[in-house]
Amino acid sequence: MDPRGVGAELRAWYTAMGEAVDLAALMEQNAPAGGILITHATYRHVRGAFDVQAQPPLEVKGKREPVQSYLVERAKPRAWRMGSRGVEGIETRMVGREAELLMVQQAYREAVDGHEARVVTVVGEPGVGKSRLLDELTAWVDLEPQRLGYLRGRATPEGRAVAYSLWRDLFAYRFDILETDTAAEALRKFREGWPACWSRSGPTW
Repeated sequence: MDPRGVGAELRAWYTAMGEAVDLAALMEQNAPAGGILITHATYRHVRGAFDVQAQPPLEVKGKREPVQSYLVERAKPRAWRMGSRGVEGIETRMVGREAELLMVQQAYREAVDGHEARVVTVVGEPGVGKSRLLDELTAWVDLEPQRLGYLRGRATPEGRAVAYSLWRDLFAYRFDILETDTAAEALRKFREGWPACWSRSGPTW
């Protein structure tokens, strides 16, 4: 566009440039037909809302480190998104909890391989990293090759006065049970939704 006005001979063309544009082009070029390929930065924002499959790192000219990418498979039927602590958009490495994370991952593998239940209890004072440990475990499980269903609930101070509040929160969220539902309607939603939780071909929640 010529700043001197319409009809002038001088013309200038503008285009978007930079690392973000280059990465977007890289994802587009390597995505399968009809598929969506995203970077790790994008994955952090949509994790918990979509099922993804980690892909082999992509070598990029001019970059020392390969780029990790993920293939988006489907939207989760019941997306779980929790507000993260810290500065939005800034990813930090988990520090000091690698041993605990390894123990929980091992318990998961033993449960899957041995077809036996495992119970893990994480106890600690506020701020020691319990939520971060759960978040790291969830991210790890989401990228495991096995298809599985998992249910999540959250205890709140307000729920102390409510009988079975944690179970109520867990099932109400997963099966879309509302406070205004009758007992019969809540039971119907529970019975219809429960079998899908443990179906081998079912989705991940």
